[in-house]
Amino acid sequence: MRLPELLCITTLICCLSQLSAQSTYRQIAGDTIIARHSFLNSSYLLNGKKLNPSVMQWFMSDYEEAYEHIRISNISEQVSVGSYTIGSIFIVAGFLSSSKNPRISSELKLWGALGIGGGIVFQVVSGRYRRRAVDYYNDRIQAIYYKEQHPISLQVKIESGMVKSVVSF
Repeated sequence: MRLPELLCITTLICCLSQLSAQSTYRQIAGDTIIARHSFLNSSYLLNGKKLNPSVMQWFMSDYEEAYEHIRISNISEQVSVGSYTIGSIFIVAGFLSSSKNPRISSELKLWGALGIGGGIVFQVVSGRYRRRAVDYYNDRIQAIYYKEQHPISLQVKIESGMVKSVVSF
């Protein structure tokens, strides 16, 4: 075998040895929230059932960081809905008053477009906070699940020239 072929085969074997399969539902901790992302939308599942934001907030109430993020997500989503509503009202009012007063009409349309744009911004912020909340929640759940599956741990610490080993059950 020539050197280029040998290097190619060696590289391929090394890459293949690092591949791992996606976790199946049996390997995932029981209360892990699974995110299913699609274009401009994310749905969150727990045991195969869709979760709405209020149920997610209830599940995350025991985990402080996740709870704060999901709470901020829910508030920003409500602000987003309000912004969409007010923006739509201003745009409709702008179109209805276009024949009577074109100057006010254009200002109403502008304020309406700003309201809808603000709704989009708050929707993106809400999605990011929700994704972070799910990540924090899943990290905590998986840490608890790992402790249940692996109750014995060994830690080795080196402090001031001494080696300490700690075994926890």
